[in-house]
Amino acid sequence: MSLRAKLQFGQDVHAVIRIELFIVSAVSAVLITRGYLILMGYPQIGSGGLHIAHMLWGGLLMLVSHVLLLGFLGPRVKGVSAVVGGVGFGLFIDEVGKFVTSDNDYFFQPSFAIMYVVFVALVLVMHRMSERSPRDAATLLANAATLGASGQLHGLDDVDRADALQMIALARGRGADDRAARAVQEMVEACSVDQHGGRWYASIRTFVLRAARGVVRSRSAYVAVVAILVFQMVDPVGDVVRIVFDLGYEEMTTASTVRLGWLLLTVPVIVTGFVTWWRRSEEHGLQVLRYVVLLNIMVGQVFNFADRELDALPGVLVNLGSLAVVNYRLRMLEEPSEVPAPARLRRRSMEDTE
Repeated sequence: MSLRAKLQFGQDVHAVIRIELFIVSAVSAVLITRGYLILMGYPQIGSGGLHIAHMLWGGLLMLVSHVLLLGFLGPRVKGVSAVVGGVGFGLFIDEVGKFVTSDNDYFFQPSFAIMYVVFVALVLVMHRMSERSPRDAATLLANAATLGASGQLHGLDDVDRADALQMIALARGRGADDRAARAVQEMVEACSVDQHGGRWYASIRTFVLRAARGVVRSRSAYVAVVAILVFQMVDPVGDVVRIVFDLGYEEMTTASTVRLGWLLLTVPVIVTGFVTWWRRSEEHGLQVLRYVVLLNIMVGQVFNFADRELDALPGVLVNLGSLAVVNYRLRMLEEPSEVPAPARLRRRSMEDTE
């Protein structure tokens, strides 16, 4: 067996949702920790010259996460480990300012920019893994066997059982050994029914995504995104005018200067997007504007966090919402038959049919 084959790891089909859970837990830990410290006036644990930093609690939680993964079986343990490890990582990275400054400055202004870059990198890894979902027969069969093995401990609910049987069928269609596939299928079918379930995160995720889709598909959200892009095109020019004519613009720092410079660089791209929309088509214009939103998320928000710290968080949420709305609109323009119509339009079409 070649070295490449020996080092090839089979990807867990549920890896993406667990990494997502890790990221959500880590970001939540950072926000809750910062909020608690601000509200409580930055209390310290320890006395007599000793200070127990919350980074240490983060390290302890990451240790617990590793022990859970190494010592116990089943997908549920992986889910718990993702939460525990995510909280630990959030507590750890929240103190990054202490480890990149000579004076251990927790309030180092670019700390949030550093944290943002790390989380964006994790999201990119998650996105890459979602695009490379397991397709070969051996990995599919191994994932089904993992579900079957965990089902021997606490049973399988309907969703996991259906997922396992579907993976077995796909593995058979891609040349899996029939004897192995049959053995895995028998193990899955022999699992008892899990009456309690452990899908709390999946349920919350489904609810949030359903609510978000309802907002994203509304025309009001689309109009709001266009208005935001127009504002992003006009506002930096207004800032320059206020600076040039000394009209009471806030004192410029290095971070705010870089942020303003970045915003000015995006203005021609936004103008190009609207001109393309007007002269060619809405679809081509939105494709250009989509790049503006992506660049703001990937690059612009780094400068925003470096300048405004935690106050930059609403900007990230606005840009993420804008990206979702633009993606949906582009999908509707490219493949209108595959995009579900809003409920109001579906009801109207049913009434017309009747």
